Amino acid sequence: METAFKSQCLRGGTTEQRGAAEETAKALRDEGKWGALTLLVKLLRPLATALGSGQANVCGLGSVRRSFYEVEAHFGNFDYDVPGRRGDGGDRFRFKKHTLRCLQKRKRYTLRPIHSLAYLLDPRYTDAAEQPDAAEATEAFALLKELAVAHDVKVAMALHGVDDESILPASYSRTTHGHIMHEYAQFKSKAGGRFELDIVWEVLCT
Repeated sequence: METAFKSQCLRGGTTEQRGAAEETAKALRDEGKWGALTLLVKLLRPLATALGSGQANVCGLGSVRRSFYEVEAHFGNFDYDVPGRRGDGGDRFRFKKHTLRCLQKRKRYTLRPIHSLAYLLDPRYTDAAEQPDAAEATEAFALLKELAVAHDVKVAMALHGVDDESILPASYSRTTHGHIMHEYAQFKSKAGGRFELDIVWEVLCT
């Protein structure tokens, strides 16, 4: 393999490619780099596990939100000191800050209300200490309400033989919406729910 690397990379290709190959070879020969590499492997291993969980067919959407809690806790408690290298506290602080900032960026990109809703409805996470904050819970509950209303509208349109929601009679049945909202409220009352949300009280009082 070493012979192939030298012939194909160090001696072949363009000047730029040979330069890049030489830099790679120097980095591999630098023993100090292996400590940093070991640190990165330990740091990113839970992230690889989370990615695998999110792509699996059997874990459910709630596990995506759970994975972010676990990775965030791991990144927050991780020791960012590279073994065998004396670095100041400022370097470790900047490394940690950068890592957590990248995680928050990925969380904003990835997570949607459906993930929070699935987490809230998943019995596996009912007693978990980590729960969606008020903003996430409000968005999740609004989505649940929207899905329930959409089902009632679809049934009513079929029943009345119309293809425009705006011409449905105001008194059309909203059975699904009522049942789902109250079932959710009952579930959260037993599990310890977020009844400080105005949207939940609105349902309970109707």
